[in-house]
Amino acid sequence: MTQREISYVEIDKIKLDPNNPRINFIHERFENPDDPQIELELNDNTKKYNDLRNSILTFGGIFNPIVLSKKNKGEYICVEGNTRLSLFREFSESTKEIIDSNPNKWKKIPAMVFESDDIKQLEIIRLQAHLVGPREWPKINKARYVYELMNETILTDDEIASSVGGTMTSIRSLARGYENYIKHFVPAAKGDVGDKKITGKFSGIEEYSAPRIQAAAKEHLGDDHWKQFTHWLMETETDRKKFRNMAQVRKLTDILHDDQAREEFLS
Repeated sequence: MTQREISYVEIDKIKLDPNNPRINFIHERFENPDDPQIELELNDNTKKYNDLRNSILTFGGIFNPIVLSKKNKGEYICVEGNTRLSLFREFSESTKEIIDSNPNKWKKIPAMVFESDDIKQLEIIRLQAHLVGPREWPKINKARYVYELMNETILTDDEIASSVGGTMTSIRSLARGYENYIKHFVPAAKGDVGDKKITGKFSGIEEYSAPRIQAAAKEHLGDDHWKQFTHWLMETETDRKKFRNMAQVRKLTDILHDDQAREEFLS
């Protein structure tokens, strides 16, 4: 990839990315989310979000440029940096003190611009910016992104692996977990794909999706093992919970293969 210069682009010419993988569950509520709907999703009021907001406001700008894809008629899509762009918009319409804290009155934002509108290149940028980016984001959003990316065959396994700088082991684990999430867990839980009570269990679902655990579960729990596991994971009474945390799910293979441990666990 050739070296790119940093440009200062007018924020009014930039659209937020409706395919931002960090907020991909927005499509469960809106078929074609617009900028105001995307901004509401980005503003999650978490500590990390507020820390970023305060950092940009204190510095009077950003250290790292956002990444844009240039569209027709001089318009852009923000491929990476949607939250930073959203904050620039907020600050540009704030009090005079905040507006004057930025030399461009928050009306322009530093950016690296890609002229190409090639879908494959855009997904490579998203992979590098989001999946291995510096800011952590929910695992289930990562899982949904890589699952859809792999199933849409936009990129080959080798292209995905080279983009994220590693092997496909962890990527396949995420994709396998999400496939089981939508095929088995959500129907058994009788909820919606984006229900936070369900999405919050994803780490356990990814653990349970490991082939060795699936084999042991099917052997000792039968073909309906996903229904049983869903019941365990969704249990709300503290004294009846099978797992104190999602990492304990990985111990299931040893438990199920040990007669005494299995009897105690299932009782």
